[in-house]
Amino acid sequence: MVFIIREYMSCSCLTMKYKKKLRLLVTNKCSKNCPYCHNEGMAKWPLIHLEPAKLKPFLPDIKKYTNRIVLSGGEPFEYEHLQELTALLSSYGFDISLISANIDKTQMAHIGHLLKSIHVSLHGIDDLEADSALIYWLNNTYPNIRISLNIPFGSINTVQKNWEKLYRLALDVGANLQFIRLFICGQSSATLWTDRWWEMEHFLSSRARFMEATEREMRYITEDLIKIDLLDIPCLASGADFADGACLNNSDLTIDPDLRLSICRWTSSAVPLYEENRPLSLDTVIRRATEKSCQKCMYGAINGYFHADELDHYLNAPHYLWPGFDSELSDVFTRTFVRDLSYYGKSGTVALLENEFSNYINAKYTLAVNAGTTAVYLACMALGLSSEDEVLIPVATFPTLVAALLSAGVRVRLCDIDSITGNISLDSLREHMGPGVKAVLVTHLWGLPVDMEAVREICRPYGAYVIEDCSHAYGAEFNGRKVGSFGDISCFSLQANKAVYAGEGGLLVTSNRLFYERAVTLSASVERVLDCVKNVDYLKYWGTGLGLKLKLNPLGAPLALMSLGNLEEVNRKRRHRAMVIEAAAKDSGIFNILSDGNGQCKRVYYTYKLILRDQYIPYRDAVLRFLIHHGLEACTTSFIPAYEHEICSDPRIVNAQDPFPNSEIYYKRVISLPAFVYEPVALVEHYAEIIREAAKMIVGEKACKERQDTPH
Repeated sequence: MVFIIREYMSCSCLTMKYKKKLRLLVTNKCSKNCPYCHNEGMAKWPLIHLEPAKLKPFLPDIKKYTNRIVLSGGEPFEYEHLQELTALLSSYGFDISLISANIDKTQMAHIGHLLKSIHVSLHGIDDLEADSALIYWLNNTYPNIRISLNIPFGSINTVQKNWEKLYRLALDVGANLQFIRLFICGQSSATLWTDRWWEMEHFLSSRARFMEATEREMRYITEDLIKIDLLDIPCLASGADFADGACLNNSDLTIDPDLRLSICRWTSSAVPLYEENRPLSLDTVIRRATEKSCQKCMYGAINGYFHADELDHYLNAPHYLWPGFDSELSDVFTRTFVRDLSYYGKSGTVALLENEFSNYINAKYTLAVNAGTTAVYLACMALGLSSEDEVLIPVATFPTLVAALLSAGVRVRLCDIDSITGNISLDSLREHMGPGVKAVLVTHLWGLPVDMEAVREICRPYGAYVIEDCSHAYGAEFNGRKVGSFGDISCFSLQANKAVYAGEGGLLVTSNRLFYERAVTLSASVERVLDCVKNVDYLKYWGTGLGLKLKLNPLGAPLALMSLGNLEEVNRKRRHRAMVIEAAAKDSGIFNILSDGNGQCKRVYYTYKLILRDQYIPYRDAVLRFLIHHGLEACTTSFIPAYEHEICSDPRIVNAQDPFPNSEIYYKRVISLPAFVYEPVALVEHYAEIIREAAKMIVGEKACKERQDTPH
């Protein structure tokens, strides 16, 4: 056990679970037949091509697992149905990538507009002349395709020798660099394998800045903004002895041209998609392939933390799927298409959404716009803020809000946060308030309400306005009032991850007539202004408006209305499941449990955060690695503090160089988990059990370290 713990402790760069994709081995035909291609064993088959019509029945279910499809082989440009398959996948909305060592210009003319990216395999980097000419052509002819240069390497010396010309090529075409550590069949020792990884990591760390990592890959970015990935093949990302089922966390789904699905490339685990000429459910196929992989693992028995009765927790489907859809949408969309596919005044489904939301928040006015950041921009404009005015914001907020504020022409002052909740620090707010601060933007982070009465009390002597960012906190309350009802203006995002969603969109809410009319005039014209504006100073601009057309797409309104109607049920389910995890966190003794302020706060859950106590902060990465190893969808926080973004070098950010000590602590102690809604409680209970196990491990490791550090 101690060995395993130290292995977790040794890798401090893991930030998230691997995001899966589907690899389609479309053919075994290839003009190069490289010995280390991804189609292990297929070269021995008779010539075969995947039939698109037979794959089609599985595409709706595949969308539940992933939106990313990679066409490989063999060589995709040797595949006889390439045009048909790419058109089919595109019609289902998949992001299509293609791996090729031999791009065909003629076929590109038919499929280039359907591809998101091409991974160009460079197997001879000592001589790049021919490959470089093709890559320059690809970049010039199809500038919207993202290019990655795939560089398999057996020796780091080859990479070092050719680094300058590889990097120059990537810089010229804006390509990603992907270094893939090769597995050498028959290599008995994992030492050389592991050494190549760490040597390459050291090499890249001296040339680029670390961004993020999973158990399978590490991502860096250079000063020239070239992304570099160091990739490995599961389950060997952590050495040949690393099985225990963790390989299932970072393995892609692979379908070969014979329509068989496999999880592991190193076992004979392929399972047919069809049985007696009938398509099986994808869940059934994945379960069978997983079981078959684990029964035949060539790297030791699957034991330890992996148990057959917990197989569901290791399958490839995401544990958390949001949003969900049901049949009631079809009628709503039909009415929208027939009645108000476009709208000019305050009318149709958009008007209904605005009125319903005003009623829900207990505010007078709601304006639906195209994004939550747009609502923040309009809030500044509606409040009449000028280039001499400062807006104070917490460093933990959605970073694009900084850009929205600067676009509105104001100055920005950053404020520290509470080191446990992540919400704005009231002490820091008091410290930074002054006559130049004309507005305070408060974010109810992750659904936990801020003490809005205290915020208003601090702002009152200075006459500062209050803007609420409630995007995480639909339905949250403070002292019996819903968040969004405290601010002079409140802003909500309708992006698809939110509890109320329109795909994309936002809502501006206020009870001040003047602010509302200004926002309307800045976001619309003609009938909308005539319907909603009475003040002659703004009504006279009815024909043109005073800004841009920033209205919500009407197709988003029925989505938002439906999810608003389901909001209380969603929040109830999220709270019930969060309490299962919170009980485990409380039992563990290593996590902070957030207070409800003696009943003042009614929080909701945008995500669930595990917040380590001070003495356990050094063990955050060890806890995260343990959770991911056991199949949990865990990661660090989804965004970094505002002052770490390049935009904060703008001189209008008046104090970006200040220290923010609470923020530094907060971002080192947080682990993010999904806020489950419709997922089975049994899955949530599994999460709770693994959290308890992680805590026991860390408590034991800490006690062991303290004994070692105690002088005898």
